[in-house]
Amino acid sequence: MEQRELVKEFNDNDAGLGYTLYVIIGVVCFVIARALIVSGVEYNGIFSFVYAFIVEAIFAFSVALVCLIKKRDFIPATGVNKPVNAKMFVICIVISLVCLFGLGRVSDFFIDILSYFGYHTQTSSLQVKTVLDLLKYTFLVAVLPAFCEELLFRGLILNGLRKYGAKVAIFFSAFAFMIMHGSPDQTVHQFILGVIFGFIVYYTRNIWLTIIIHFFNNFIVLVITFISSLGEVSGETVAGVTTPSTANSVVVMITSYAINVAIVVLSAFIIVKSVQYLIKEVEKKNTPAEEAVEAEAEIEEVADSERSIVVEKSAPPVMTPLEQKPRMDVLTLAMFVVTSAYLVLEWITALVEGFSG
Repeated sequence: MEQRELVKEFNDNDAGLGYTLYVIIGVVCFVIARALIVSGVEYNGIFSFVYAFIVEAIFAFSVALVCLIKKRDFIPATGVNKPVNAKMFVICIVISLVCLFGLGRVSDFFIDILSYFGYHTQTSSLQVKTVLDLLKYTFLVAVLPAFCEELLFRGLILNGLRKYGAKVAIFFSAFAFMIMHGSPDQTVHQFILGVIFGFIVYYTRNIWLTIIIHFFNNFIVLVITFISSLGEVSGETVAGVTTPSTANSVVVMITSYAINVAIVVLSAFIIVKSVQYLIKEVEKKNTPAEEAVEAEAEIEEVADSERSIVVEKSAPPVMTPLEQKPRMDVLTLAMFVVTSAYLVLEWITALVEGFSG
């Protein structure tokens, strides 16, 4: 029996299947974990570590499962076969820093609005007090999420939706990435990151770039948390702080928001320029084989246009029917809608808990 050749690209059905498998497997793992705890298994450090590992591994496992079921070639389909040079690596770190300390102010503003209406911010229970904690959480919170989450949301979902154009592929993958976290506190920040990540992968097809940015975004937060915990242990406090008058506080607030807006605008400018640089750098690194494929595609496109000119001269113009535009089949659409609805419901539940808590 002749073996079927692996397909090197994902399609929209693959994306919908992986998206749905992620939720189903995640729910099954959660139910099993709860059952183990109810049956008497102690929820200790080892149990917590293993469960956290499994939760993140589900992202990558879902992609691998799609490749197995649908006969896809994992490496070229996800884009993990693309190289990254030193310049790209440095630019990725810059983007990560700017996203965290610059564009992160947009997220702070969103949380301020929620807090004004009575929302209580969900404080993180993550404690990084020792070097061992830092190493452990670097693996669980920085390395695993950066690799596994990028495989699903950019490697599979974004690449699978390419035929619908940049807007659909980028913004839906960003939406799915945002809503997957299930935390209103992270909503804006995760969506902004998702759009930036999606833009980079869509135009470079290099998923390692967003893996690097994703890693440093999480790792820097861990390092800050670790340093803060050292300060708490040493008993450092801030003294001599006085409460400003009402008039001064209004001026301070207006000045603060003005500065934040300026920082956000500057950060957005830096991000745009950095992403443009990454795209140009990737274009320069194209292999001769890739350039030959692109050249062949351009030749074919020119030939198609010349054939269409001949047809237009010999026949009256015909309007392109709507049926020729990319359309999603019912099963694929159902997978996207149902899975998204489930994740949105979880997000709404977390929002309600924030207002009631």
